[in-house]
Amino acid sequence: MKCPGTCLFVALALLLLLPQRLASARNHPISTFTFDDRGPEMARLYRLGLENNPEHVATFCEALQSEDLDVRKAAIGQLVFTHDDSAFEPVVAAMEDESPWVRRGAIAVLEKLGDPRAIPVLKAALTHTLYSGSGAWRRSGPTDSSVLRQDEHFNRMAAALALHRLGSDAGRSTVLEVLKRESAKPVLQMAAKCAVLMDLKEATPELLRIARECRAFGEDSPGTFAIRALRIMGDPAYADEMVQLAKDKFDYPGGFARMETLNLLVLHGGEEVGPILRDAIETSAWRQHRRLIVMGLRKFRPPDTARLLTERFLKPRAIDEETGQVASFYNHRVFYMATEAVADLGDGSVLADLRVAYEQFSQPRDIFHLRLHLAYAIAALGGTFGLEELYEALGHEDAAVRRLAAKLLGKLGSPGSVAPLAVALEAEDDRSTFQAMKSALAKLGAGPAVMARPAPPLPAPPPDTSSKPRYLHVTFDDCTTIESLERFVGLMEELAGRDVRWAPRMYVAPLSRHDFQYATMLLQRCFDRGCEFENHSLHHNPDGQSLRGRTPDEVRLDCGGCTNWLHGNIMGCDRIYHWKSGGGGFHRPWDPVISRQDLRQAIGEAFWAKNIEYNWRSVEKAYPDYYAPPYHFLGESPVASWEVKGDLSYGYEADTVEEGVNAFVESFDAWYFSQPETVFELSGHDWPSSPIPIRLGHQMHWDVLSGFLREVLLNRRDRYPLLYSMTALELIHIRERGLTPEEILTQEVHLQNSPEF
Repeated sequence: MKCPGTCLFVALALLLLLPQRLASARNHPISTFTFDDRGPEMARLYRLGLENNPEHVATFCEALQSEDLDVRKAAIGQLVFTHDDSAFEPVVAAMEDESPWVRRGAIAVLEKLGDPRAIPVLKAALTHTLYSGSGAWRRSGPTDSSVLRQDEHFNRMAAALALHRLGSDAGRSTVLEVLKRESAKPVLQMAAKCAVLMDLKEATPELLRIARECRAFGEDSPGTFAIRALRIMGDPAYADEMVQLAKDKFDYPGGFARMETLNLLVLHGGEEVGPILRDAIETSAWRQHRRLIVMGLRKFRPPDTARLLTERFLKPRAIDEETGQVASFYNHRVFYMATEAVADLGDGSVLADLRVAYEQFSQPRDIFHLRLHLAYAIAALGGTFGLEELYEALGHEDAAVRRLAAKLLGKLGSPGSVAPLAVALEAEDDRSTFQAMKSALAKLGAGPAVMARPAPPLPAPPPDTSSKPRYLHVTFDDCTTIESLERFVGLMEELAGRDVRWAPRMYVAPLSRHDFQYATMLLQRCFDRGCEFENHSLHHNPDGQSLRGRTPDEVRLDCGGCTNWLHGNIMGCDRIYHWKSGGGGFHRPWDPVISRQDLRQAIGEAFWAKNIEYNWRSVEKAYPDYYAPPYHFLGESPVASWEVKGDLSYGYEADTVEEGVNAFVESFDAWYFSQPETVFELSGHDWPSSPIPIRLGHQMHWDVLSGFLREVLLNRRDRYPLLYSMTALELIHIRERGLTPEEILTQEVHLQNSPEF
């Protein structure tokens, strides 16, 4: 029995430590909810894993020797995220484990360690160990792939990719073999992806075959993965075959078919593509379609292209007769691309139409980013009016207008722009705009006297007149794209190592991609870091199939199946709070049609396991401004900017990563000091964060997003001391139960399992 004095001393010590714990909990990455329902040994491993401490590597390696499979799975799962060279030999031994899960984790660790000694071990994994049914294990030969189970194909291809990243070509033949012989959809997905990452041009004939055989191009269709791979790295020697494939599949169901066939036509086609692009304008609704059409028209230049682009993409589609307000217009980036194309074509016959459009975008509110791009095109075609308007914009009251005018003048390259830019630079007090002006002057060859002017000083932070906590919320859809999940987890671990928490809400469609066991390891880590998981259906939109293109039983199985998958595969995720429909999809020609009433009934029947419904939409949100600084959504503004919300609105498409990060950080800064009662939100899909260019327009997505998060959560912690990264459910508990952020972050039960609401 402990003496009373000892107990009193411990209690006093805990009381002294408590304020420090609460003070540091603001961004603390380590969730304190219990792991005990996983068993004592697994609980210990998972707790140690979240510490990211290399001293625990020996503990994880020792646990790989356990006779308990669950313990071995937990051990390799921690080594995926915390490892060093001392793990090499134990992980090599784990490559002989009977569990494909353990072997998949071991492949991931060996790849991350980067030790060339792993090459022979990974080569052996290409032919895999196959359970014989008698309790023994035997090595299957390279011709035995027809009897390998599906999950073993994932491991074989993961080993092939790891070999490639270690500098070995040994796995190339494995990926080719899978493309040739296999038919399972997720297996072909992963093989096509590996072909891209390995630049496997010799796979072009098989990719052409897979795409030819595809009847509908949904997000997860093998044909979509195949034709995307052809677009990214297809062998130019097969250009004619790729163009013919594009023509054959151009009108097939699914927006991905049109997107990727346009890509192939623009990349590999000739003059005959021009008429196809002209005809496609009316039937191509996706922003990616329109971008590619503009790119192709600029490249192939069919007759009267400048007039077609002006009429179709540069004039307002609708104007309110009473106010003169532009009611709608095309996607911003399509607009910019069209102005650049018209400028490049040099057809002065469209000058009058461009001038009319310019005036329309100026009344009554100045949509400056569209108006100035039109001025750029007018100037490029020889219209002095365009240059004069850009010069005038250098003196505009709004820094974003001055900044864009400077960038466009630099792009025009007129030597006469040096003098007005130099005058503007002398008066400029906004640092971002100053840098844009200086960059434009450098392009124009300005002299050293102009370029020597120092940047204006950093403004002092405004006084914080509110003691309220501020909340940053990030949401991702789909959340099974492996390369994106690796980046998410990588950033969470990097920030955790600096005592910073980042926990997004994740809608999970677990069987919409491939490599399921590794995806589960990554998702488990996200959950254990505090991420909130919600149902996005089991298969999302299989082969592009929409939710209303299914039978009631298919709806029940797909929607209810995700809830069941999360319960069964993510330890601790015992209650599912919400459901977001199973992806957009489209109605394929052979699909049934379910009525709205039957759909609602089937959905209700599928969610017998859903415990709590909460209304997230009632929370007032703030969003970044694409053209900050300044931030344009705090009140009335003389100009109209572009708000980045809802699937991120392709808002990461600045000219450089630095510009994108700066716009988001400046938006955040204005929000932090003036709108503490709202939530700063970013929302989108997981796949734009992939290093594979799945669609146009997201090439800088991850660099801007991660750069922004590092800046506000890590680099500026002293400037934003009351900032918390929180999930939607955590915010609802704060709002409706009156919990403090510290109470959320130090609780012992994950909110998805909390009985209190």
